[in-house]
Amino acid sequence: MRRIFTAAAFWLAGFATTWAACWVGSRMSFRLGLGWNFQNLEGCWDASVCVVPAWYTGLLYFYFLGPSIMFAAIGWKASGTSGRHRLRLLGWPVVATASLYLATYAVG
Repeated sequence: MRRIFTAAAFWLAGFATTWAACWVGSRMSFRLGLGWNFQNLEGCWDASVCVVPAWYTGLLYFYFLGPSIMFAAIGWKASGTSGRHRLRLLGWPVVATASLYLATYAVG
C-alpha cells in the first residue's frame, strides 16, 4: 500500500510540475525565435482544425504524460527509502521536466 501511495504522490507531483511549467512557459515573454515552426504537408499542425497524423497525436500524448509516468516509476522504486531521500529523488525530475517544457516554449 505504501508503494502505491508513494507512486501516486510522485505521479501527482509530475502532473503538477508539467502543468506549472507549461503555464509559466505559455506566459513568458522570452523567446529565442529560431524559426522552428513545424508544419505538416498541408501547412498546419493545429489538432483541433487540421487533420493530424496518428503518430503525431501519440507523440503529443507522450510529451505531456511521459514525465508524470517517469515520476510515478521513480516513486514506485523510492517507496522503501527515507523521506529525505524521496525528496532528493523528486528534485531531479522536477528540474528536468521544468527545463524540458520551458526550453520548448523558449525555442518555439
